Amino acid sequence: RTSRSESPAGGMTSLGIHALDCMIHLCGRIAEVDARSKRRALPFDIDDTTCMLFDFDNGMTGYLGTLAAGGRLWHMRVFGADGWAELRGMETLVKTPAGGSQEVIEYAPETSIQAELEAFAAAASGGPAYLITPDEMIHGVAVLEAIIASAQSGARAAVG
Repeated sequence: RTSRSESPAGGMTSLGIHALDCMIHLCGRIAEVDARSKRRALPFDIDDTTCMLFDFDNGMTGYLGTLAAGGRLWHMRVFGADGWAELRGMETLVKTPAGGSQEVIEYAPETSIQAELEAFAAAASGGPAYLITPDEMIHGVAVLEAIIASAQSGARAAVG
């Protein structure tokens, strides 16, 4: 993870890809990407700051930012006409309906990697299907390729 050739677009190729999987699973296919990626703080040659704007096939828009320097932070926000929701870390969900009261739901801490491996093993053993479909996985790779192309060229890129 300390090589530009192995980690194009910095944190996207290590952990950001998982946030992208989540966005595709929740919001659908992505049509176009506009990405910027820069090295600002790390002592080795990979980008540590990457930001992306997405246009989804269904008309939705999205933003994803990754930082490969500093402490780990995870959150995801979804906005809609009926309100918004935010996942803060893996333990806190905040829901706020338009014109309504905010609701905070706390979950027990869980190791996400362990949960992911258990879900994959269960699917491989004939249990419930894995949450991210093969089509979503393949599309995620195509989006990552468009992110890399956009970051390198400085221009918007269509997802192939």
